[in-house]
Amino acid sequence: MPGLELAGNGGYATIVVTDQGRVVPADIDPALAVAVLPNAVMAHVALTRMTPGQSTLIHGALGALSAAFPRIARQLGAGRVVGTVRSERTAAAASSKLPYDVIVDSARIPDEKFDVIIDPVGGSARTRSMELLAPFGRLLLVGNASRDWQHSVP
Repeated sequence: MPGLELAGNGGYATIVVTDQGRVVPADIDPALAVAVLPNAVMAHVALTRMTPGQSTLIHGALGALSAAFPRIARQLGAGRVVGTVRSERTAAAASSKLPYDVIVDSARIPDEKFDVIIDPVGGSARTRSMELLAPFGRLLLVGNASRDWQHSVP
C-alpha cells in the first residue's frame, strides 16, 4: 500500500493490514487485550465445530477465559449466547460489556437446551450443564474454578 509504513515485524508492527474476518473488536484496555489473546485463540479452536444457529451457554461469563467465548461464538454464527455469573449484580455489570443475549445468575439458568456449553466453573454448574445439553450437544470442560469435584453425570 503506497505511503504505509510498518514499524517492526509480525506482532511488533505498529500497523498491520489484514482481512476483517481475522480480527475481533476489543472494547477493552490494550494491555488487557494482549493478556487475553491466548484465551481468544483457545475459544476459537474450541468452537470451530459450531454451526450457525446453535445456542451456547457460557459459565463464568466475566472470567478471563469465558469472556473470550461470546464474541467468537457470534462470529461463528451462534443463534443464542447465554452467560452465567454468581450474582444478579454481576449480571447487570456484564450485560453491557460482552455480546451475550442475556446474562443470568447461575442459580437461575433458564430451563432450555443448549447445543454448546462452556464450563470453566465445575461443581454444581457442571452437573446442571449435563441436564441442559441438547441431543448431540457438546460440553466443553475448560477448567474447574470452583475446585468442587462433587459433580455428577445424570
